[in-house]
Amino acid sequence: MNRAIGIFAHPDDEAIIMGGTLIQLAEMGWETHLICATKGEASTAYDRDYVKKEDLGPVREQELLRAAEIMGVTKVHFLDYMDATLVEQDEAEAVEKLAVRLNALQPELIYTFEVNGISHHPDHKTVHRWMMKLLHEGKLNYAPEAVYLATVDNRAGRLKNGLLMGSPIEDITTIIDIERVADQKAKAILAHRTQMKMLINNGLIVDGALQRNHRHEYFIKLDGSGQPVQLKEKEMQLPAKR
Repeated sequence: MNRAIGIFAHPDDEAIIMGGTLIQLAEMGWETHLICATKGEASTAYDRDYVKKEDLGPVREQELLRAAEIMGVTKVHFLDYMDATLVEQDEAEAVEKLAVRLNALQPELIYTFEVNGISHHPDHKTVHRWMMKLLHEGKLNYAPEAVYLATVDNRAGRLKNGLLMGSPIEDITTIIDIERVADQKAKAILAHRTQMKMLINNGLIVDGALQRNHRHEYFIKLDGSGQPVQLKEKEMQLPAKR
C-alpha cells in the first residue's frame, strides 16, 4: 500500500499548507492520512458570531474531518493535545506517540512543517522538532521514501508578527503546481468555517476562490532519516506510486 501522511498542529494547517498536494496524491492512488496534534481549541481568530469559545474544539474537529473528506484523505488521527501547549508537553512522550502511529501506518511519504513552522507559531515549530527528533533517533521500524518539510517561498515577503515567513528559494527542492485543483483546495479551506474571517483577512480566499499567488505548494525534501537531499534541479512532480 502506497501511503502518504501529513503531520500538523491544528485543523486548517493541512488544507492551507498542502491541500493541493493531498488532493493530487489521492487522485494518483496514494492512501493519504493526517495526524493533527490538537483540535485548535485555543484559536483567537475564530468567528465569534458562529461558534462559542467552549464549543471551538469539537466544532474544529468536525471541520477538519469535512476538509479531509473534500481532499480525499482516508483517515484523520488526533494526538489530543491541548492547543497552544505543545511546547510544554513531554517531548519524549510526544515523539513516542508519533512513532507508534507512523510505525503502524508505515507511510512512504511524510509531510510536516519546516523548522520555523512557516508562520513561526510555537505549536508548528514544536511539531517539526518532534518529527526531526523521531527521525534522527531512528524511531521508525521501516524506511520512508522521503520526508517533505512544507514551507512557502519567502520572496513573497509575507510577515507574521514582523517575522518573514517561509524559506529561501535556494533551500526549496520541490514546487507543486496546484492550479488544476485550486477550487477543490479552496473548498477544503472553507470547510474551516470557524476561521473564515482570518482566512479572508489574510487574503488567501477572495470571493470563495484561492488567490492566484497561492497556487503553488513548496517543500524541502529530506531522505527517510531526515537528512537533506541534494537535487540537480527542483522537483515539479509528485512521486509516482511504487
